Amino acid sequence: MIHEGNDWQRVPLWLPALYLCPSSPCQIHYTVWMLERAIDLMGPGVETLALMIDHADKAKIPSIGTARTVLNILQIHYPERLGLALIPHLPLLLCTFYNLIMPFIDPLTQLKMVFNPVITENGLFRTVVDAEAWSANSASQVFEPGQLVREGWNGSQSFIYSHAVYWEALAKLCEERRSRMVVALHRIGGKVGTKEWEVK
Repeated sequence: MIHEGNDWQRVPLWLPALYLCPSSPCQIHYTVWMLERAIDLMGPGVETLALMIDHADKAKIPSIGTARTVLNILQIHYPERLGLALIPHLPLLLCTFYNLIMPFIDPLTQLKMVFNPVITENGLFRTVVDAEAWSANSASQVFEPGQLVREGWNGSQSFIYSHAVYWEALAKLCEERRSRMVVALHRIGGKVGTKEWEVK
């Protein structure tokens, strides 16, 4: 996953980049590690994240087994963390897969999944009706163009992934934030039930 910034509610936007890992177990470990980094980067009061899963490049699509495992991890171990999962450009095989497993997905998780959202020059919307009803003061817009990357999402941001630059900076930033949170947790007594808000 690649951190693409935050939406207007400060929710982290993540683009899964499972193609960075060659095998399914590696992809799953990478996904969990990145979910934990997303949590590290959440500010006070932010408890969810938005996943933006683009299947436009068929070479980057993980196996169905990997997709199912990641879905189970999200649903079972991170049920409250998923705020929204946007899945555009869904190929027929994955569309069929999602249709088959939807009855087995938690109903709350189902509500958070948006398949083939509408991407226009005005931003990203859940449905065609939302996109057509959009006006400058409308709340139907999920993301503005300035919050989206150009490639695949029709946004205004350009992003070129450079592992040498991005990975080290991300790891360092997350480690610093996590260290500060641990210090803050110990400072207030480190009690069970402490709110994340108090340590962030």
